[in-house]
Amino acid sequence: EKDATVDVGSGKSIHAAGVRRHQMLVNTTSNRWLNSTPELRAKILAHEYFHILQNELTTLEGGHRGGYWLWEGAAEFFAYKVLENAGMMSHDQARAYHISNAKNLPSLRDLESEQALLSTPDASGYSLGLLAVELLATDHGIGSLRDYFGNLATSNWFGAFQEAFGESVDSFYKRFEEHRKSF
Repeated sequence: EKDATVDVGSGKSIHAAGVRRHQMLVNTTSNRWLNSTPELRAKILAHEYFHILQNELTTLEGGHRGGYWLWEGAAEFFAYKVLENAGMMSHDQARAYHISNAKNLPSLRDLESEQALLSTPDASGYSLGLLAVELLATDHGIGSLRDYFGNLATSNWFGAFQEAFGESVDSFYKRFEEHRKSF
């Protein structure tokens, strides 16, 4: 049995917070943390906590495999659900923010790698990932996300995706691009 831990303090390797397998690191001396609203701090913590859950479900010592937009988009999706449930932000406010933030981004296919996602302006790739995860959760149920991350323990991300969501990654990419037109 593994316990999740939180280390609070300074850490030069992280901006505001990050995760090492089952440990959350919070850099309370970073400008991002110091200049954040209570809502943003809560979002950051919820996002990183979800990464601990992902790590537990995947059982991967080295982190996730493939589909970086899905890895980070799911953490954002969860974090904003926490804000909504705590009354810190409405669903409509969160969705409008993410739609605006993701307007001029390339396709999800172009955001599969960590480098591509992190190179988007102001981490806007996380917003596009969240909107894609929202569609998956709406169409297949929130439990399908748990299934996907659990499937990563024994399958590559394409197989895990097909098994959890009942469609191929390529099929979803096409469907999501059509969905984006409604934003």
